[in-house]
Formats: sequence, C-alpha cells, structure tokens
Amino acid sequence: SSIMIGSDLERIADHAKSIARLVIGRLGEPPLTPGGDLIELGTAAQRMLDRALESLAGLDPIAARELGPADDEVDALYARVKKRIASQLVASPANAARIADLLFVAHNLERIADRSTNVAERTIYIASGELVELNP
Repeated sequence: SSIMIGSDLERIADHAKSIARLVIGRLGEPPLTPGGDLIELGTAAQRMLDRALESLAGLDPIAARELGPADDEVDALYARVKKRIASQLVASPANAARIADLLFVAHNLERIADRSTNVAERTIYIASGELVELNP
C-alpha cells in the first residue's frame, strides 16, 4: 500500500505540473476569467489532498473516510465546470484554444481529487486492514 500511495502522490504531482505548464504557456496573453466554479473546484481538490495527507500522517481511517463525500462534491463541480466551458466554447470560438486549456485544468484538478481519494483508501487499509472503495 505504501508503494501505491507513493505512485498516487507522484501522479498528483504530474497533474499539478500539467496545470503549471498550461498556465505558463499562456503567460503574456490576455487572461480568461476562470469562473468561480473552477476556482471552487481547485480549492476543493486542494482541500482533499490536504485531508488525505493529514489522515495518512495520523493513520486516521475516520478522517480518510470523509474523502468519499468530498469526492462526490468535486465530481459535481467538475460536471458543472465542463458544462460552462462547453458553453464558452460555443459562444467564443475565437478563444477556443484558451478556453480548452481551462477544461484541461479542470480535468487535472478532478484527477488530483480522485488520486487523493486513492490515498485515503490506502490509509484506511494500512490503519485498519479494511479494503474500501470511496470512489466507486
């Protein structure tokens, strides 16, 4: 389980790097407004990662289980962001590449949340020996 947690953390870092590359690649261009829902998605994903790491550090299976409902919230936010970005693409085709980058950012944030859930599942296993799936 520890090796799998290491792998999940590495993938989380890869997703963060992908977001950074998208942002750096657009420096110097007029910024697009990301929308409050995308910012909320980023905050929720960061909060999930923090909680997963805290539950791992404390080997706290109760705290780790809280990531299941949090992941459902992130999935709902991601669906809302995708819908809004699709509308933006239709409304502003001249900015399609930049708008699509927002979709890639949202996708990476959702994957960070999913990987955080994996860390929580493995924390539960390490702490209690119970196999659970928080993100069915």
